[in-house]
Amino acid sequence: MKHLFLDIDGVLNCRKTFQELDCDPWWAAIDPTFVRRLNHIVDQTGCIVVLSSSWRQMLRGRKRTQEILEQHGATFVIADETPMLTEDRGDEILAWMKANGVDKDDVVILDDDSDMGDLADRLVQTSMHTGLTAKLAEEAISLLKA
Repeated sequence: MKHLFLDIDGVLNCRKTFQELDCDPWWAAIDPTFVRRLNHIVDQTGCIVVLSSSWRQMLRGRKRTQEILEQHGATFVIADETPMLTEDRGDEILAWMKANGVDKDDVVILDDDSDMGDLADRLVQTSMHTGLTAKLAEEAISLLKA
């Protein structure tokens, strides 16, 4: 089974999102176009989505994050979330993978940060300037189908 580790800020939104939507509260700043791209990744690969974003702490976990994403068109389910262990997101993802018996080759990480350590080659790095582009979505699909 393939797994996608999901960051939110810089993936499902970007600076333009915050400017155009002028959102209050801040967590309402989700770009539906980026959500559709993530829906497409999940639809094409059947991957399981695991929340690795700091939203898992700020919004009390995946349930509230799921509700917010559904309001913006998400059709996928956030199945789980990584533990809050360190400042290094890669370590948290590795801990979740070890606890759940998931191999590195079965993982893709969508994140705008690069602190993935041994998982760097599984990172599809987005940007706070652009969010999840169509090209990056296709890259994630290719990695998940490999």
